[in-house]
Amino acid sequence: MADKLLELKGRYLNSAARKEDYRIEINGSRCPVLDVQQTFLICDLSNTVFKKDVPLLVSVSVGANWKTVLEHIKIFHISVMYLNNQEDRNMIGPQNETGNSPAQVTLRYDQIDSTPWVFVEEATQNPNPRFDAFEIADILKQHNIFIERDLVRLRQDIGQGNSVCVHKGYLSSMENRKKQLVAVKTVLQSGKQDINALLDEAMIMKDFDHPNVLSLLGISVAPGKFPLIIFPFLANGNLLSYIQRDDNVQSCKDLMTFGLDVAMGMEYLCSLKFVHRDLAARNCMVDDNLQIKVANFGLARDVYTQNVYSSDNKKTLPVKWMAPESLKNGIYSTQSDVWSFGVVVWELMARGSTPYCDINDFDMRNYLQSGERLKRTDFCPPQLYDLMLRCWESDPDDRPTFQEINQRITGLLEQRLNNVK
Repeated sequence: MADKLLELKGRYLNSAARKEDYRIEINGSRCPVLDVQQTFLICDLSNTVFKKDVPLLVSVSVGANWKTVLEHIKIFHISVMYLNNQEDRNMIGPQNETGNSPAQVTLRYDQIDSTPWVFVEEATQNPNPRFDAFEIADILKQHNIFIERDLVRLRQDIGQGNSVCVHKGYLSSMENRKKQLVAVKTVLQSGKQDINALLDEAMIMKDFDHPNVLSLLGISVAPGKFPLIIFPFLANGNLLSYIQRDDNVQSCKDLMTFGLDVAMGMEYLCSLKFVHRDLAARNCMVDDNLQIKVANFGLARDVYTQNVYSSDNKKTLPVKWMAPESLKNGIYSTQSDVWSFGVVVWELMARGSTPYCDINDFDMRNYLQSGERLKRTDFCPPQLYDLMLRCWESDPDDRPTFQEINQRITGLLEQRLNNVK
């Protein structure tokens, strides 16, 4: 066995590539790959000359064209995209005044089972990493989601969050210059984390193809400009605002149909091993035909190879839509999305009221652990409330699947239709 090993940590490393597809170089010297697993790969450093704590240049490529699998290799946002020394004119974001190469990483020895392992740490010499617009554009073109910047025209700001904003705009066709009304999402500032999060959200959405899930039209990147994520513009807005409007009169059947649309979209996402983490009426959109589309994947995590995502992130979270295991342990799963869906149905039946309006966010965990749940509204059929209670079971394994939810709501709608006849 090799006496010097390098471990590169990541995610989905063997989902789209084999051991022989990887090529790792340390300061220009080949580091043979010995093993590739889902969350790490190992290469042989025996023939590499280096000193402890001395910065080295680490280069990673995959196959003949490594760019085709970038989205599967999260660690390479740092280890690849910033390792390529490109001309400044190609870069997205602020220019680095230090001139330091972001390609340097520090190797640190650790003892694990008496084997000398080496872990790669993120370089600190370059506090403001930049993005190669041409490299990213090539990736987007391979997925047929690249949009030329001059085809996009931004108009008024229609929404803003902590780090992103959404504009109403127009997308021109390449063929006939016909204009399509679109919603365009971009970042408010040039931080690496915000830009990465925006691009990650878009790459998550690129493969979604379902009538009850918001589709991605494309992504526009250009040198020196923030990336633009482009979606269809839905004039009816989000589901919460729609059901709160006085001029929109919905029957119980209409609201149950909205809930069924959401459940069908979530069943599709569940089939992709996708965990939403922020399912709420405000994060669903209403199209011109009053069909509901699950949207807003800004907090979502793509877990294509696992069904649970755990986080100790202390950012502001949608506490009143979260399952007890998410509040207590930061664990998210399809089952926690089912809990959130139950709250969405309650929002529908309460015509957009705020759930747990008398409970402080800080008290929610104890409130739920004591067995308390949202009360049935006068407008909610008892059979539907029974389904909501099942979604709010304390044990995630006792909650129904989205397939079961769809079947149950469909059955309730058929019963109502038969009762009318």
